[in-house]
This record gives sequence, structure tokens and C-alpha cells, in this order.
Amino acid sequence: MSRGLTQTDVARQLGISTQAVSKLENNAARVSFDRIHRLCQVLGLELLLQEKSAMNLRDAGAPEW
Repeated sequence: MSRGLTQTDVARQLGISTQAVSKLENNAARVSFDRIHRLCQVLGLELLLQEKSAMNLRDAGAPEW
């Protein structure tokens, strides 16, 4: 929403259905790294990676993509 895009806009740019975008938003589906990378591009976000050992312990329960 902050980018002025609807689910339909994002879905079109990713080449997926609006239902698939909804599942991404709700963390209801497994997603490939390529799709996450493309989603970041569509949303104008920078994707940063770091070593798992460097992650904060509070993130340990976060889902793995």
C-alpha cells in the first residue's frame, strides 16, 4: 500500500495470481528465493543477506524461506 500498489498490480508484475500474493502477505505459502528477490524489486526494496550465526536470537523462531 505504501508504494501505491494493489495486490493485482503486484501479481501482474510477478506473473502470479492475486491469491498467491495474498498467501505471500500472510506467510501461508512457501516461496522461492527468486520470487522473494523479484518481489523486493517490484516493491523497490533492498534485499540484504547475513550469516545465520549473526542473526539476533529473537529471530530464531522466524520462518525459513
